[in-house]
Amino acid sequence: MKKRVYTNTVLLAIAILLSGFVQGQDVQKDYSEIHFYRPAKAFIHGTASINLNIIIDDKNIGSLLDATKLEYKLYGEKDVKIKCVANFANGNVGKPFVTTIHVKNGEDYHISLSIMSITLSIKATFLQDAKLAEIQAKKYVDTILVDEKEVKSHETEVATDKPYKSKAARLKELKQLLKDELITQEEYDEAHKKIINE
Repeated sequence: MKKRVYTNTVLLAIAILLSGFVQGQDVQKDYSEIHFYRPAKAFIHGTASINLNIIIDDKNIGSLLDATKLEYKLYGEKDVKIKCVANFANGNVGKPFVTTIHVKNGEDYHISLSIMSITLSIKATFLQDAKLAEIQAKKYVDTILVDEKEVKSHETEVATDKPYKSKAARLKELKQLLKDELITQEEYDEAHKKIINE
């Protein structure tokens, strides 16, 4: 009888130790995340109101304004095409950032994005260690969470909290961007034509 109690006690102790060991180990996520950051750039006057659209594998996943970030959850190991483009007055402006990265479940990827003030091209920086901590410490007014399973086609409208702006208001903003030399005459003409023809 004593031997049986001793055996049961030893088995119970082993079970408790094993359960504590399993709980202490990190369980790998069945997804990966790409974190996009657009820190506020108060000293660059004209670009704060320009949307920065993020397109992944030809799907429009979201739009960032200054001081916002977006977290995109995806599933499986694969190559992912990322395109980030400035958008003003319902038209793309400047040179987009385009790259392909290989993602794996359990991994996080961090990218800081900004719009260059003169050319309106997109500058992207992959973040690690100290630079990542610096960007994460900045103040963000909104975080957008997007799941790959919920994203539709590239043509999907991205909801924004911004109120509708009349053609006149958008044309006035466009003219100010040209005056401030934040866009070229060619970009102005193209955006102007799109607004007029809506």
